[in-house]
Amino acid sequence: MIDPKQLQGIASDAPDLVLKILTDFTVDAQTRLAQAEQALLEGNLKEAGLAYHQLIGSSATLGLSKLSEELRQLETACKAGLAVVPTTDLEALLLDSVTAAQALLG
Repeated sequence: MIDPKQLQGIASDAPDLVLKILTDFTVDAQTRLAQAEQALLEGNLKEAGLAYHQLIGSSATLGLSKLSEELRQLETACKAGLAVVPTTDLEALLLDSVTAAQALLG
């Protein structure tokens, strides 16, 4: 679910800062996931793909590897013009991943 080496690598000098970043990322990611869901409902694959793309790098940098992988697959499907129906509850995956990361740093 998370990449402990990645997370510990970025948090080695400032774990409190990374904990704050994780909190901020969670709020932003929830907004972007809602935007993607709305875009999918409207059939706007380009906008959904953009919302997913905006989260991929940040989630990977924060060591949230499973979330990043899921988002990448969804972005790829959107770019290919494929009907996208997330098979994973992305918000639950987000919250579970962040919780695991916080526990590792906490």
